[in-house]
Amino acid sequence: MAHIAASTLLVGTPPGTFGRVASAEADQVPIALPAFAIDRWLYPGEGQPPRTNVDRATAERLCDEEGKRLCTELEWERACSGSEDALFAGGDDYVPGRASSDSVHQMGEIGEWTASPSTRDLAPGTTNAVVFRGAAPDVDTPEETEPLRRCASRRATRPETHSRHIGFRCCQSETNDLDVTYPEERVSSRFRDAAIAQEEQRSILRAVPSLARFADEFVPTSADSALRAVGDDLAILRGWELPTGVLRWSPTDREEIWILSGRSGDDTLLAAVFPMPDGSYRHAASAVLQGESQPLAIAFTPPERTQLQWSAAWGETGESGVIVYRNGQVLIELR
Repeated sequence: MAHIAASTLLVGTPPGTFGRVASAEADQVPIALPAFAIDRWLYPGEGQPPRTNVDRATAERLCDEEGKRLCTELEWERACSGSEDALFAGGDDYVPGRASSDSVHQMGEIGEWTASPSTRDLAPGTTNAVVFRGAAPDVDTPEETEPLRRCASRRATRPETHSRHIGFRCCQSETNDLDVTYPEERVSSRFRDAAIAQEEQRSILRAVPSLARFADEFVPTSADSALRAVGDDLAILRGWELPTGVLRWSPTDREEIWILSGRSGDDTLLAAVFPMPDGSYRHAASAVLQGESQPLAIAFTPPERTQLQWSAAWGETGESGVIVYRNGQVLIELR
C-alpha cells in the first residue's frame, strides 16, 4: 500500500479546465484529509487482471476480508493528484500506465467504486447512487473519455450495478470515520447584476496577470453608454436584456463568471474572469479592440443560459460577437 500523509487537498479542478463539469466538481476548495493508506494496484493486485463486474457491496466485503475498506472519493482524488494537485495521475496530461506521484497505479484507467454517496445530483432520478471514479478502458473516443480520467472527474451509479468497466481498490486509516465529505457549493442565479465600483474592477484586472496592463486606465462601461451601443430602439434587442453593472453569469450550476467591459486608454476591453473560493480571480477569456475606445453592450436572455451577445453597434455593421460557455471553457467569438 502507498501511505499518504495528512494533507490539504484542493478538491476539484480550476475553472476553465477543458472537460470540467462545474455542476459536479468543486473549484479547488481546500479540504483537510487525515493520513491514510491506499492499494497501489487495483484489486486483487499487481500482475493480475482487475476484478470487475462486482457490485459495491461485494467490493466492500472483499476489502473487509483483507482488514481494509473501500476508499472515499476524496482519498482516491488525493492519491491520484498527489501533493502537486496534478490534473491526471502523475501529470497534467493523460499517459496510460503512468503512476501517480505517490506510486499508485492504474488511476483513471478504469472505473473504481468508492465509499462515498452521490452529491450534487450526479445521477438524476437514481436513488441511493454512489460515486465512482475513472473511465472505461476500451472506449475508442479518447477526446471524450480523457476528461473522465482526470483525478477530479466524478460520476455516480446505483450500488447494485455490475459493470466490466468498474473495479475497486482498498484503503486503510487509523480511524474509519468517513466524515470528510465532498464540499458543497451554492447554486447561483443564471444572471445577476453587481454594482462594482471602478476601483474594485481595476483591482480585479490587476489580480489577473494577463489583464493587469489594462487596470490603471480602465473605465467600466456604464449603463448609459451601453444603451448608446444599442441605439434608440430597444426592440432591436429582440428579448435580450442589458445588465446595469458587472454581469455575474452562471452558464451551468455552480459555475460563476464575471463579465467586465470598458475602455483602457485607446482600447476597449471585454473580459471574463472566474471568482475563486479564496477571493482571487482566474482569467477565463478576453478580447481587445485596439485603438477603439467605444462602449460595448453585453446582453443576455434567460432561456439561453450558455451564451451572451456583445456589440459596439447593435444591429449595425461593427464589432460584435458572442461569449459562449463550452466544455468547461469560455470563448469570446467575433461575428
